[in-house]
Amino acid sequence: MKYADIKTKKDKVAHIRVQLGTSIAWASKGVIRIFENQTADEQNVEDTHESNGIGFTGVDANILTSFAKQILKGRTMSVKQTAILLKKMPKYAVQLERMTTPPASSDPTALNLKAIDDEELLTIFHSLQGSIQYFEAAEGNYTKETDARNKCYKEFNQAVKEAERRGLL
Repeated sequence: MKYADIKTKKDKVAHIRVQLGTSIAWASKGVIRIFENQTADEQNVEDTHESNGIGFTGVDANILTSFAKQILKGRTMSVKQTAILLKKMPKYAVQLERMTTPPASSDPTALNLKAIDDEELLTIFHSLQGSIQYFEAAEGNYTKETDARNKCYKEFNQAVKEAERRGLL
């Protein structure tokens, strides 16, 4: 089901929550969107100072702000950072739903890579590359992990094709 077809707020939040916990593209876009909505002071000190319903929790402020800055600079996140991002981001589904436009594609199996600039494409490419390394190193073959790994491979292949089409690789 596409995000635009989801009728209730509760179902939209649930959809976003799943995407934030399984899709690096969604989690990366989500962390950047929340970071960009923080006050300038909160961005600079990497902490939460205002209780305005916007931004990261006090516990997450430092690490998620650093991840957002890293992504915005086009740097690759490590496997461990990617795992932390996917673990922490689902709790921000309500905030992101309030921002109304879903991050990345509303169809988790089809990234809209043609609509993004080269820098963002390379950011997604490197994040997916890190996730693939994580999945290849991970032990076990649980259904949820297998589904996430397959989704990651599919997104990575889409990113590779688009980057090659643009002559970036």
